[in-house]
Amino acid sequence: MTWEKNDEIISQMIKGSSGELWGKTLEQSDHFHIMKKTLSHIDKSFTMVDIGCGAGDVSKFWEGNYLGVDLEWVINNVAKVRNPNQQFLSLNVVDNAKLIGSCAKKFLFMNAFLDVVQDPIELLEELIKLKPEAIVIHRQRVDDNLKSEPRTSYAGAVVNSSVISKDDIKRITFKLNENSSVYFYHWYDEWYSIVITK
Repeated sequence: MTWEKNDEIISQMIKGSSGELWGKTLEQSDHFHIMKKTLSHIDKSFTMVDIGCGAGDVSKFWEGNYLGVDLEWVINNVAKVRNPNQQFLSLNVVDNAKLIGSCAKKFLFMNAFLDVVQDPIELLEELIKLKPEAIVIHRQRVDDNLKSEPRTSYAGAVVNSSVISKDDIKRITFKLNENSSVYFYHWYDEWYSIVITK
């Protein structure tokens, strides 16, 4: 099964959001404390643009404005079901990153999203062109040995799993602003959360 509109994937995404699938919700997960730490770097006046938002559950823990971005079928069947009072944009970011629009007073948040992109560095470089105030990459595999391999996701759907290097992140950080800062927070194994600020 591939990552496409599918009733089983939709059902499992909703169950994942509610805690029924894994027996715990986002705030009960073992990576929630790291997510909160990354968000502590961000000015609450900035709008969060949650790329690959899924159910949009991160909106519950961001005190500022929120915009969730994902594929149309995910937005309509998962995000608007689980968090109907939030704002969402249906968009394939991999093919149309520039359609997010101006990122003045906005920051980009990606939770386990870049790692499922075939070429995460290329996409990150496109997102940098939007000039966001900051970027938070939560739950990303980081290692010097770059690789991409298939793994399974909701309902056994096969998705990409990419690794990026710290050197690539630092190079991209410089493109956002030559005085930018980057923070790496280790989760476990080769998984990290990364904050890039101007």
